[in-house]
Amino acid sequence: MRGCLFIAWSLLVGVLACADPPPTDPVESLLSNARNGGAQSQMLLARRYLDGDGVEQSFKHAEFWYRAAAEGGDLEAALRLATMIMEGRGVRQDPEDAFRWFKNAAEGGARRAFFYLGQCHLEGMGTVKSEIEAYAWLRLAMDDGDDRAKGPLHQIRTSLKPYHVQAGERRLEALRAQLSSH
Repeated sequence: MRGCLFIAWSLLVGVLACADPPPTDPVESLLSNARNGGAQSQMLLARRYLDGDGVEQSFKHAEFWYRAAAEGGDLEAALRLATMIMEGRGVRQDPEDAFRWFKNAAEGGARRAFFYLGQCHLEGMGTVKSEIEAYAWLRLAMDDGDDRAKGPLHQIRTSLKPYHVQAGERRLEALRAQLSSH
């Protein structure tokens, strides 16, 4: 029996000695977790690549990891990805794709995306230009304390006919109902 225990112990020690040690480099640890689907690690890794923090700056890698996190449901990643794509920051500018990610973030509850959706509708960036849609999204942003919405909202209010403002208010209420169900 002692011989069997010694052999088992020797095998266990041998297996442990051959196992890969856990990564000690924080970037390697993030990369390992990100590859395994860890959304928080994907976000942190994307930020590192975007800023060149501990890694060589790479917009391509930042976009890849933001997209992975966004596709996994991370609303902040969706918002950051949309911003990168809309600005063409190191990636191909694609207003339609950016709009889709802004909308995904906003409908998921990322309140900072309300302003961006309003701007997209106001300027017709990635979507059909609609002052009524812009009005509703910018009102949501303003009501949520986003002061950036005040100027564009004032611009819309002065250019719309009263019945269009009423249509914007109805759309605003529909959006509020939609967002409160999430």
